[in-house]
Amino acid sequence: MDLIAHLMFGIWMFKTYKNFSLIILSCIFDIDHVIGYVYDRRKRIRLEIPKLYQLAYRPRSWFHSLPVFVVLVVISSFFIDWKLAFIALASHLVMDASDKVGIWVFPFISKKKIRGSLPVSYLVENPKSLEKHKRGHVPSLAVATIFLLLTLLT
Repeated sequence: MDLIAHLMFGIWMFKTYKNFSLIILSCIFDIDHVIGYVYDRRKRIRLEIPKLYQLAYRPRSWFHSLPVFVVLVVISSFFIDWKLAFIALASHLVMDASDKVGIWVFPFISKKKIRGSLPVSYLVENPKSLEKHKRGHVPSLAVATIFLLLTLLT
């Protein structure tokens, strides 16, 4: 899913539980997109895709994995209730695991990924898939709309 879907879920959790850190936790896994974008700019790596897509739809790194999830839950439990941190972080991984790219199970040990069937992520390896990506973006927009409506109605 894209950052907007994660952000909408975080805003819904913030509105429900009155804790701003839930917005950050629901989006924290996507920090690897920003780091990758900055890295590509510094190394002058040119991707043949629009700049917005370069930032938003990067290949998921090992940061989207179960071990990082556990570490982030433990660290964030020092600041907020661990159950809320678990829900905010798990929601991100569940949404990302629902698309074809998936998330890592145990990076550096295994190449196994948890993958779904939604064509939401943009595959940099196949720049011709941009048109397919635009159609595949519908599930992500649907999730974002649902969380937006929940936020407005609660």
